[in-house]
Amino acid sequence: MPKPDTIPQPSTQARIQTSTQTIVNTIIKQLEVDLAMQIQAAKDAHEAATHSESVAENKYDTFGLESSYLAQGQQKRVEQINQALIYFCQLTFNDNCAPNADSQLIAPLSLITLKAIEDEQILTFFLANHSGGLKINVNGLSMRVLTPESPLGCALLDKEIGDDVEMMIKGVMTSFEITAVELASI
Repeated sequence: MPKPDTIPQPSTQARIQTSTQTIVNTIIKQLEVDLAMQIQAAKDAHEAATHSESVAENKYDTFGLESSYLAQGQQKRVEQINQALIYFCQLTFNDNCAPNADSQLIAPLSLITLKAIEDEQILTFFLANHSGGLKINVNGLSMRVLTPESPLGCALLDKEIGDDVEMMIKGVMTSFEITAVELASI
């Protein structure tokens, strides 16, 4: 298997104009699937909380109370996914606008590639204002969505190609070099 550095990659401009829209579309599809599952989970939790058999029989019977907390949490998750869908669906991309080659600072809607300094492991992230932690696969490339509020997202903001960043992986501090930053044209 060739090293990640030797795998031919499309030009940066071509990848930005096509891949950012593809990434966002993939995120939207995943969020729609997650939303359908969460809506069903919220309905199930609500039914369990309001079912006649959920009435407490004694002071130690907390099934109904626990079910109502679960239903409330499921409904909050539905609202979060809806907000993320609104955010991603409202994004529009300018296909006619070339990225600014002078400014490659990491900002929201950046596709970021990191390479571990020690073992050359490659990680890819998409920085967005919603859906942190979501794992997606776009054209065979596995990536995770980061938000600027996450520790890694915050550490990456305003960095550029060649900068180093450290993160904890499985209890070990690992140093990464930023090897690629692709900014969306919106």
